[in-house]
Amino acid sequence: MVSFIVPCYNYAHFLEQCVSSVLRQSYEQFEVLIMDDASPDNTPEVAGAFGDERVIHIRNERNLGLIANVNKGLELAQGEFVWAISPDDSLRNSQALERYKRFIDEHPNVGYMFSPVVGIRDEREDAAPLRYTNYGPHDKLIKAPEMGYRALDGCPVPGVATLVRKRFLMEIGGFRPDLPRNGDWYIFGALGMAHDVGYVAEPAANVRFHRASYDDRCKRLAPDFCREQDLATLQLLSRRAEALGLWTLAWAYQAQVPKALVRLGRQAYNNGLLESARENFELALNFGAQNRRAYTGLLWVSLGRLGYFFRSPLRTIRNLFAKDP
Repeated sequence: MVSFIVPCYNYAHFLEQCVSSVLRQSYEQFEVLIMDDASPDNTPEVAGAFGDERVIHIRNERNLGLIANVNKGLELAQGEFVWAISPDDSLRNSQALERYKRFIDEHPNVGYMFSPVVGIRDEREDAAPLRYTNYGPHDKLIKAPEMGYRALDGCPVPGVATLVRKRFLMEIGGFRPDLPRNGDWYIFGALGMAHDVGYVAEPAANVRFHRASYDDRCKRLAPDFCREQDLATLQLLSRRAEALGLWTLAWAYQAQVPKALVRLGRQAYNNGLLESARENFELALNFGAQNRRAYTGLLWVSLGRLGYFFRSPLRTIRNLFAKDP
């Protein structure tokens, strides 16, 4: 059986679409745990309206926060596999779970399964899957520790389309409370360096982009927190690789820190956070790597707001020709 975990707080307006997309699945051996984190909206009314015994509404007496709420769902889940999905996202077709199950039957030792995802922006579906989620046109088994290497630059798979073997997830402690922003990155990197991973080429899910999303708010409002989370994730994944005897991979995570700082600098710069961008570029230089990119970033920052507004139209033109769908 599969347990879908839907952590919900103030997202009742998305919940019906999300859960209905699960209930439409042709493979019917699943449960849906709606983890209501003491939400002040009408989540209880929406959760109680499905009329399907597989949908279980669990309301916390007090707000636990996202990570603790998901981990509570993991403890309550009855399935051999778990699929955590945000209520603002949804499954894309009715055969998604059946295709995953068929792959698992052929490869019974996989640690997790994933597929490409297609974005939704302004209620319209993108023309193609998100680039980083697309691993090719054919289903395949990805042998360990390849996904550990894929996680060097960030989360290697889309959490919204990922089915995880519960036993393996619990062995690494579930979602880490100290990584509220990067829980997916750590889990799928850590599991991917220890276990084989299954990939189904047909996109299984839609991910919704909107400015109220947690990740978008972090990037715009808490750049220092983003830096702390990314550097901590790299350190923790390095230690995980060491524990598995993957010394080259452990070193690679350590060497990735200056590159991550440059990426964070660009991210802050693109959000108009010039001082945070400067800090990240200067920290990258302290490592003696990524010098050209760091100095280029500092050049743009030195131009102040003028440089930011001058570069913005250039970035827009570039994205027209090299857009991540």
